[in-house]
Amino acid sequence: MPDSTPTPGNPEPPSGLKLLRVVGPPGAGKSYLITLLIEELRPLGHFVATSAPRSEGVTVITTSSGARITVEKLMSSDELTRLTGSIDPRATLLLAESLDAPGHPAIEVVPADEHSINTEPSDLLATVRTSELAPGALTPLATLITQRLLGAVPPDTQPRGLLSRLFRGKK
Repeated sequence: MPDSTPTPGNPEPPSGLKLLRVVGPPGAGKSYLITLLIEELRPLGHFVATSAPRSEGVTVITTSSGARITVEKLMSSDELTRLTGSIDPRATLLLAESLDAPGHPAIEVVPADEHSINTEPSDLLATVRTSELAPGALTPLATLITQRLLGAVPPDTQPRGLLSRLFRGKK
């Protein structure tokens, strides 16, 4: 486990940067979900950065302004939040594609022909079926992220419609 003691070379992760994992099998639509979520969250005033592992053993981080940084290793959740916070201090949310980091909230993308969920229930913020991925269809999910992770909506707001189906956790 990496040393989390703050030092000049190992600063504390920014307290405002929230990590949300986007998980699911290869080809399920994780990258597309991330793109759609960014389109939903930006108009709400959120600055969203992303990270994605690549098969060459590298991690690609995209800042909220669109700049890309390639790190020549697969990164842990602590490393991702520290580095992203230092290069993109205005980012409020890091959408981490395929990050294996139990204990952090996750959205699981589930192909239409599958019924099993692989994310621990305590980590699962929502599930999204591949068939639900379309521009404009994720407003309820963006609202849930804003409410539960970014704190822009009181947590006791009652979810409605599709949001009630996505809502996981305490009311």
